[in-house]
Amino acid sequence: MKRERAVSYWLVPSRESAAPFEQVIAGLTTQQGVAAFAPHLTLGTLTVASTDAAMMLRQMQELALEPVSIDGTEAFTTSLFVRFRPSKALQRMRAVIETSPAFRRGRDFDPHISLCYGAAPIGARASQKVKDLLSAPVIFDHIVAMSVELPITCHADLHVWRPLETFFLGSD
Repeated sequence: MKRERAVSYWLVPSRESAAPFEQVIAGLTTQQGVAAFAPHLTLGTLTVASTDAAMMLRQMQELALEPVSIDGTEAFTTSLFVRFRPSKALQRMRAVIETSPAFRRGRDFDPHISLCYGAAPIGARASQKVKDLLSAPVIFDHIVAMSVELPITCHADLHVWRPLETFFLGSD
């Protein structure tokens, strides 16, 4: 399988909003016996970093997104996740990524935060801590441009992730 280096732009929750996600992710990854990862909503992926996209995203304000459901698929990176209602502000952020000449086409945009990668532990979806993630809007206040290798098919693939740039929304 051919591996490809790319840059994913992650919308990251504020410290306060991230805390319950971090607790759930830590619990699930401990059950799986793998390393935890930072909660994030992937805005999109580019073949190379874009200073133009970063400049435009920096100018946007933090946003609150409404969690709407707990879902899961058979795909490694979306086995268990919290789905969010897309707002106009989120759609504008996504458009910045999509209109970049370096935009890497993939699956349709489905705003979510993954809670684990790979098979979710039995009963995870029904746990109260997971359900509680739907109880309040999530504030997103910064973006991380993350170097990744694609496709992501196993936990070892997460070990090559490296942050390239971090910036707070509304910082320019």
